Amino acid sequence: VFALDGSTIELSSSAKINDRFPPAMNQNGTAAKGILHFLVAHDLESGYAARPAYGAFFGKDLCTEAELCSQLLPRLPQDAILVGDRNFGIFITAYAIKSRGCDLVVRLTEGRAKKIAKQAVNPGDDIAVTWTPSGDERKKYSSLSADAQIEGRVVSELVQTRDGKQVQLTL
Repeated sequence: VFALDGSTIELSSSAKINDRFPPAMNQNGTAAKGILHFLVAHDLESGYAARPAYGAFFGKDLCTEAELCSQLLPRLPQDAILVGDRNFGIFITAYAIKSRGCDLVVRLTEGRAKKIAKQAVNPGDDIAVTWTPSGDERKKYSSLSADAQIEGRVVSELVQTRDGKQVQLTL
């Protein structure tokens, strides 16, 4: 079982680094330092960390977490179970993981859970689903086969946070 997590690192400033890993830009101009986007997978039993996948966070060659996940998957066992936050709860990432032979447990936003389940998802629900890509996803990822889908379950429970609040957790 591997936990997936992505993050960024601000790099030292040089023309060579900033060409490969562009700095942030906003209405006030360009920052001085380049930003590296990376994804790690840690084995939850041993603590082993697979070699991270990385790319640019900004610029024309930016790498999404979905793209980084595709780079990272060949470094993991084919029967791995991957655990991720809601950034990994998108069809293209889940499909890549399932196509590799791995399983995925991912936190879902309320809206995404409702789309996948084709109904409102309430605490205590355990719903068998067939997840298919949206029309927008099909346009964006033209390499998806016409029959691309994922069989799974959407499960939701109320959980108590450390500060005593109850929140709905949907996986």
